[in-house]
Amino acid sequence: MTMATRTESDWVNWHQLGCRPSHIAEPRSLAELRTVLREAAGRGSRVLVVGTGHSYNDLSLTSETLVTLKYLDRVEHIDVDQGLIRVQGGARLAELCTVLAGHHLAFAVLGDTAGQTIAGAISTGTHGTGLTKHSLSGQVAALQLMLADGSLREVSAESDPDLFQAARCSLGALGVVTAVTIRVVPAFTLCRVDRKVSTEEGLALVGDPPEIDHFKVWFLPYTDTAVTSSARSFPVSSPARPRTAQRLRESFLINGLMSAAGAVARQWPRGVPAMNRGMANLPMNSTVIDRSDRIFVLPISIMHDTFEYAVPLEHGRAAVQAMLDAIDSTRPPLALPCEVRFQPAEQGWLDPHYDQPSVCVGAAWHRGVDVSAFVRRVEEACRDLGGRPHWAKPHSLAAPDLAPLYPMWNRFQALRASLDPTGLFGSTAIDRYLGTNTSTREIPNS
Repeated sequence: MTMATRTESDWVNWHQLGCRPSHIAEPRSLAELRTVLREAAGRGSRVLVVGTGHSYNDLSLTSETLVTLKYLDRVEHIDVDQGLIRVQGGARLAELCTVLAGHHLAFAVLGDTAGQTIAGAISTGTHGTGLTKHSLSGQVAALQLMLADGSLREVSAESDPDLFQAARCSLGALGVVTAVTIRVVPAFTLCRVDRKVSTEEGLALVGDPPEIDHFKVWFLPYTDTAVTSSARSFPVSSPARPRTAQRLRESFLINGLMSAAGAVARQWPRGVPAMNRGMANLPMNSTVIDRSDRIFVLPISIMHDTFEYAVPLEHGRAAVQAMLDAIDSTRPPLALPCEVRFQPAEQGWLDPHYDQPSVCVGAAWHRGVDVSAFVRRVEEACRDLGGRPHWAKPHSLAAPDLAPLYPMWNRFQALRASLDPTGLFGSTAIDRYLGTNTSTREIPNS
């Protein structure tokens, strides 16, 4: 097959945000990808590489050349003994979970969804929850990058430690992640226990999180209700409890009930507090055991918006309290629970959890409701506490704001200018977050 290329076509990401790139390329080989880069450079067009576009913000949008790795999705090698899998950058996490299960292997951690490509997930710092479990980028053993000049670079912590740590979470600004070697573990079962607690007990657990493999807390706005979600790992021989009823329950609560709640939030926002108090009376305690990826991934299909800030662990309780206070003071129509996750310190230079264990403070709301005052208040509080925003979720920070938050910012920018001196890789969003890439630009001090 030949490479599919379109001009002046509409492209829509997972979150239904759209753009009209001048060119859309779908290379099927590294040679075709190299041609795409050469031709884009020849016509003076910048290149943005996307996976599935699984972002809540405009990070996957461009008016110039958009390259999708949808056909570069092969599994290249699995080493069961060493616990390593090498895949092309366009391989999707959900499909890789199935492949790994066939070899009695699994990812050590996943987020709430597995719709992303492996390259997209690591490039934006996608993570799960639990202070003992590193993010997907933290599990990476090696990367293959195609640079702006079309050359390939194999990088690891041993071969090129600086480029490796820079590329582990780079927003696609250094080159195309064409292959990833990632650490995997023997297949395991998760037992997840959800338990309804008071808001105060939830806050106490945020301030002193338990040593559990995977732990998070949900807070239901306008109520005295929180739900803790604790998942522990067991060998695959552990018996699974039937999941059909649990999946139906989750789908009803997350999609059916929350979809109806969205209609109330949009049409009668003042009714949201009373509605939430009613929902707080629903049964929420449950225990379920199943294959790890089936527990990690939630059956979410409703369209919603969200934000998330990674706040230093010692300030996590204060950040969550500030979010709850902002709900009380600004009265946003939040009909979805606020999710609080936990993450250990990471090594990727632009990882939001770089060099600091974090509490990840997030809120979600139905599309079409006004929560702007609430978001501003929480962003201000999280920034005051040293928080860093999730790269793939909306936030108001730009490069001058972000630079002081990342100790390795200048070194990242120096590598970026060296590897891509003409600024081939970029977009309006990347310019906003990282600054315009030219070898002579002024780099903000960190």
